[in-house]
Amino acid sequence: DVKILDNNTTTRRQQTEMTIESLRVRQLSASAGDVKILDNVSFMARMGEFHGVLGPSGAGKSTLFHYIGGRRVQVSARGRVEVDGVRVDRRHLMSKIAYLEQNECLLGSATVRETLTFVAKLQLKESEEVIKERVENTIEELGISHRADALVGDENIRGLSGGEKRRVSIGEQLVKDPDIFLLDEPTSGLDSHVAYSIVTLLRKIASKQGKIILATLHQPSSRITAQFDRISLMAGGRMVYSGELKETLSFFAAKGHPCKPMFNPSDHFLDIISDKKTADTFADAYALIEGKHNIGTGSSAKGQTAASITGSSPAAHRATAIVSWCEQFRALALRRVRQWWRDPVMLVSELAQYIILGLFLGSLFRPLSQNATDGPFERYSAIFFILACLCFTPMFTVITYFEVERPLLRKETATRMYTMSAYYIAMSVVVLLVETVLILLFSITTYYLIGFRSGAENFFLHYLVLWLFMLICETFGLIFSALCPSTTVAIIAATGPVIILMSLSGFLTTSTPVYYEWTTWINFFHYTLVSLIDIEMRGQEFTRQDGSTVMGEDLVRDNLKNGLSLATNIAILIAYLMFFRIIGYLLVLPYRNAASQDDADDVDKASEETNSRATNSRATSSSAGDVAGGSVVALTGPNRGATSLAVMEEGKTAY
Repeated sequence: DVKILDNNTTTRRQQTEMTIESLRVRQLSASAGDVKILDNVSFMARMGEFHGVLGPSGAGKSTLFHYIGGRRVQVSARGRVEVDGVRVDRRHLMSKIAYLEQNECLLGSATVRETLTFVAKLQLKESEEVIKERVENTIEELGISHRADALVGDENIRGLSGGEKRRVSIGEQLVKDPDIFLLDEPTSGLDSHVAYSIVTLLRKIASKQGKIILATLHQPSSRITAQFDRISLMAGGRMVYSGELKETLSFFAAKGHPCKPMFNPSDHFLDIISDKKTADTFADAYALIEGKHNIGTGSSAKGQTAASITGSSPAAHRATAIVSWCEQFRALALRRVRQWWRDPVMLVSELAQYIILGLFLGSLFRPLSQNATDGPFERYSAIFFILACLCFTPMFTVITYFEVERPLLRKETATRMYTMSAYYIAMSVVVLLVETVLILLFSITTYYLIGFRSGAENFFLHYLVLWLFMLICETFGLIFSALCPSTTVAIIAATGPVIILMSLSGFLTTSTPVYYEWTTWINFFHYTLVSLIDIEMRGQEFTRQDGSTVMGEDLVRDNLKNGLSLATNIAILIAYLMFFRIIGYLLVLPYRNAASQDDADDVDKASEETNSRATNSRATSSSAGDVAGGSVVALTGPNRGATSLAVMEEGKTAY
């Protein structure tokens, strides 16, 4: 049971704006190269109605929603969007639209209340009291008050069921109090009962709160179909029919396609439009009807400017976040800390790795010899092995977790929830704090168990260099995560360069070949190794076989020295860290505008249909004005755009 509340919270819409009563798309076309994804699509959606958009895979449904929702996709497009009969720019429409994409993306380590509060704080310019009230009302509207403090959950954290997660996803959009909802396959992956409850919830939200709700569905059940107020049918990137559900059945029945008793109407409609010739016939007729509606609007498809709806216009995606940068940073940093603390894999595995590795290395190299023959090599080996462990562990960790965060980052930045700079700096600050604690535990364990040089100054210098090295390696992994499409590819791609840097650091060979000497000056592994050896060896006495003593700095091999002071080597490591962080930011930045995979699917499907549809379109358009020659006739009605279609063949009605 779902209770829809009358929300008394003072919202931005109640304060400054009127409720949107209708949304109309006119003559929207989109293409990728020579492949048409959307072809002259037009339809209308109204306030208080649940509007279903049906069609086979690749029909262009997701691409259509991406354009209405203001998302960036890698195709060129031209068309017109009207709100209450007035043409609007997509940039200005984004604040009124909530878009729930097909792929569910929630943070498993957050509770339901925390998830909705995070969205509300970054999307509503309201006081804490108003936001809290809005969140609580939304939770009650969703019917999940009993799960408000439960973790969302993921593969590592036990949490909500699939249906409950879908309600939370809807709640993320509902808490923003939008006028228009776009939902791409909201019932995907759910069983019939849960899917029906989700659709029932959406219809109640539409009718009780006066929202415009559009949802794409692939194969809705008959119970779900009955919840539609209006329905639009798409095939091959074209709008085949759009109208009220009760009129749709009558319309197709009158045109020779009655729905059989006990048969799912949606399956019936999809069966009809699965035939390309039949779908194109209805689409051609529907295009003529919409063409008549466009007469007198003062704009034709050719006359429209691409700036209002074009997918390639960068200006359409420069909108800034809603709240201040500091508020974004605070919310993101708090979420990041909570994520690290609650995720058992992140918390336990990282702590265990550093503590266990520290104990192992301490027991492996203890005690260090003061003999001038063996002592230096033992120290080189211990330091090199420490760096090898610290290199791969943070690098692989960030690669793994960036893959998890990638879809969440795309979703949240696409809705202007926060800027990429706020995300990146918040992530960097939290990583810095966490790595500070982890490397401190590791350094204390290894330094004193192995028996490195005593003295607080030596320990803290050792700790500082390891801390810088660890952050550099973590950033190195982030760079490859951003460059590569998957975790596996990123790990493989990052491992090679790291092994090369380790090999050329100066430890594995007594001298560096002449043709590799230049790599010394660009190898952060070398600067780290040289710094740690300098801290350990300088000022320490070793005993020769004859009983004489020698200073440690005099025993260091030439290829483990670079002629620079310790301060200079540390400064170079700091410069490396800053440089890599900047590169990482520049590589992560494009994720805010990444195109959806759904649009790629639409392109693939559209390319398969282009040739056959083009042939049919030419045949139809050549006779569009001739009633007696098998042409398409459009009969329009004045009531809310109600229409009829007829195709005449030799004086008889074929459709």
